[in-house]
Amino acid sequence: MCKAKISTAVVFVVLFMVGCAARQPLPPPSHPPLPPPEPVYKTIKTHHRPQDPQGQICVVQCQNSKGNCNMLCRMEYGSCVRDAKDQARFLYEDAKERYRKQEIVYERKYGEPLDPIQAPSLADFLNTASCNKDCGCEEEYDSCFEACGGTITRMTQCEEHCDQVERQETMADPGLIQPSLGLYQVSVAAPLRRQPATDAEVVTVLAPGTKVQVVRTVGEYLEVHSTKGNAPGYVLQEHTTFLDGQ
Repeated sequence: MCKAKISTAVVFVVLFMVGCAARQPLPPPSHPPLPPPEPVYKTIKTHHRPQDPQGQICVVQCQNSKGNCNMLCRMEYGSCVRDAKDQARFLYEDAKERYRKQEIVYERKYGEPLDPIQAPSLADFLNTASCNKDCGCEEEYDSCFEACGGTITRMTQCEEHCDQVERQETMADPGLIQPSLGLYQVSVAAPLRRQPATDAEVVTVLAPGTKVQVVRTVGEYLEVHSTKGNAPGYVLQEHTTFLDGQ
């Protein structure tokens, strides 16, 4: 009799423990850590104008062609977007009419309005993916520039997730030329800007033949210090010629 009670108690304890174990929440599934994001690079180009007058006139013609190409590209893109919007409005009006009819049928059948979340919107039909903003104007200009006798140097610079790059500084391809620091000479009349940007304030215009000391590079701009003590600033590298390193 005692053995039977002990056996029953043991079975009860075992079942109780199994039941508790079964009720224990399962650990969340483990996921492998996500790989770090890949660095994003951007190629910075610097155009070096030809020195001869004929080559410089040729470059001006290239710039005019590039401006016309960009203007035509913007016009074509704008026309494409307008056509896409017209098509979207047509499809939207048709869908809205069908939704209105479905709404009437639904309300008559169920006695309540149709869920407004199902209503179509104009954004559902607007698709401008086929409208191209890049018409190849930059590539055509580069080819024209080099045909005029100019040269182009390219630097590959890290833009995003640069902490994944072993060298945090500008990364250059082995076959590309890094701008040198040192003494430069202005080759054409060049605006000296207060900041390295095309819309920055112009401090002065450097005359051809002016010698400047380059202390660092910022994209396609050179930070220059005057050899005669004038105000420092930034000038496009394509407007200068390298004379001597530091």
